[in-house]
Amino acid sequence: MSVIVGIDPGVSGAIAILSTDYQVVHIYDMPSIEFKVGSGKRHWADEQRIFLALADHMPISHAFLEEFAPRAPNGRLSIAVMFHSIGMVRGVLAAMGVPRTSVSPQVWQKDLRVQKGKDGAHARARELMPKGAGMWFPDGDHGRSDATLIAYWGLREFQRIAEAAV
Repeated sequence: MSVIVGIDPGVSGAIAILSTDYQVVHIYDMPSIEFKVGSGKRHWADEQRIFLALADHMPISHAFLEEFAPRAPNGRLSIAVMFHSIGMVRGVLAAMGVPRTSVSPQVWQKDLRVQKGKDGAHARARELMPKGAGMWFPDGDHGRSDATLIAYWGLREFQRIAEAAV
């Protein structure tokens, strides 16, 4: 069975696997490694565990990766961590031979009519894919619902392009 992948690459993000009939196959919290910075801790994306998560679901038809433009209020370290994560995901997908399309949050959220606010993506994911609702947590799961909606948006785009080519 071929699948579509949606990825919210932040360290609190996730990887969602959807079948081509819009069923949620699996959702992984973004694999990361903890490291020490001064007196604090940070997380980097763990490319080995990302690879292992994706390898369990090969063949993958296409992956859709959320990418964004950094904003001034974000700290330099936060931006560096995000771009590191995006780079790790891109590298893993390229090494696995998985085709990738990048999408901004503004595009997929607008196209799927996701309401603004903390629970907007969670509510919309539940509405579009009620059978997958058990894979999201009620609080603090924005990475899981975002990744699932990115995959949903991507599958819709993938099918639209395939239909146009016929």
